[in-house]
This record gives sequence, C-alpha cells and structure tokens, in this order.
Amino acid sequence: MDVADFLRSVSSILTGTVTNGVLQFHVDKTLGDRCPPTSFTMTPFSTQLAAKWQDVSCGGGQMLLSKAK
Repeated sequence: MDVADFLRSVSSILTGTVTNGVLQFHVDKTLGDRCPPTSFTMTPFSTQLAAKWQDVSCGGGQMLLSKAK
C-alpha cells in the first residue's frame, strides 16, 4: 500500500441492534474500497465505549471512545 491508500475515505451505512447492552452493527452498504468494514460492536466500558470492528482486507481493529468535554 502507498500513502494514497491511507488517504482514501470509506463511509458505511449501518443497521444495528442492542443485545444485553451491546450495540451490534451490520454494514449494509459501503462507499469506498480501502478496508471496507463488515461489522462493528460497541460495548459500554466504564465511562467509555469499547469499539471493535471487522473488515474485508485490513484485519479489523479496536479502540476506546471517550465523550468530549
């Protein structure tokens, strides 16, 4: 991959459900082709939100999200 690959944006349209307090999203449509996501899971984690995702070619990832003050 070159630098241009990392600068291409990807946007997705999601639908989701809540199961036992966990938000589970399914990707309905993706605009863009760099590491298109296939699913997202958001779980409450103390005062933060733990996000985990899967994608087609980059291996997915995870991060903690905090509310901006």
